[in-house]
Amino acid sequence: RVRLRTDVELPVWARRATNTPPGITTATGVPRQLRACSFNMKFPGQGSKKQYQAMVDMLSDYDVVFIQELVSAPFDRTINGVMRKAYPGARTLFTLMEDHGFQYALSDEKTGKADNKDNTNHSEYFVAFYKDAVLRYDRDRSGFIDAPLVANATFDRVPWAFHFTTADATLDFTVTSVHTAQESDQVARRQGELMRTAQYAANASEKDQIILGDMNFQRCDEVQGGVPSGFVTLNATCEITNVGRDGKPFDHVLYRPTFTDNDLVPNSFVVLDLVELMRPYWTDPDMDYPAPPGANANTFASYFSDHKPIEFRMVYGVRDDD
Repeated sequence: RVRLRTDVELPVWARRATNTPPGITTATGVPRQLRACSFNMKFPGQGSKKQYQAMVDMLSDYDVVFIQELVSAPFDRTINGVMRKAYPGARTLFTLMEDHGFQYALSDEKTGKADNKDNTNHSEYFVAFYKDAVLRYDRDRSGFIDAPLVANATFDRVPWAFHFTTADATLDFTVTSVHTAQESDQVARRQGELMRTAQYAANASEKDQIILGDMNFQRCDEVQGGVPSGFVTLNATCEITNVGRDGKPFDHVLYRPTFTDNDLVPNSFVVLDLVELMRPYWTDPDMDYPAPPGANANTFASYFSDHKPIEFRMVYGVRDDD
């Protein structure tokens, strides 16, 4: 991989308390917690203002991080005879994550509504960053869940399923990262995308199936009608996950209680307050911190994102039940 170095020293992030539920510890030989995060980072790789160091420091304590809206691979690549030059920002993001101990699992190709032959935001990669001291990525059991990858009849962006096994082999699971249709009037298309993703999960040999990411739900009633049968959302209280004037419950983690209830740490779903977490990193003396809401939302997104990261935890360290 191409590696970039930086001499900028990051401030120490005042991290939240773990709020470990009773009976769950991190001691050797007993159940442990796997910390997972999903984050639509708003076109990482594109533009020159992104504060990657701040966001990577925020993500550094997780065991696995799923990113949506990645518009460039971290390296130049030729696919179907087309050379794609990597955006410097993508290289920076991947290098900084690697410096924090992460490996990465990257979809083979981009996927989008009309094109996937350039590095614009018309199409995206799916990526998961993970720590191999905790997780092992199974490439043979991972991949896009449908085809074609461009102008798909069901999906605006065909989801990628990531299969992981913990390093101690006590838990394996599949996480399908999604970014559904975004227009407010595309309720039926979003429902169709999630139903097809749920069908993929139902037909898989792995029973622990999680669907997460930017689902673009516009209202709580759409959440109630859009979650596929057999699944529930960890964002059951319909918390707002975008950054801006009009709060939307965009981001969710879906799972099947029948198979995965006992693998999730109760009450561990958290929506991170990205605006406040990034505030200590702002160092521009010529510009006030662009804290939303209002007109500052777009400015804030150019430096950070228009979505808040979401967090949940899983239990491992005991025998897998499937």
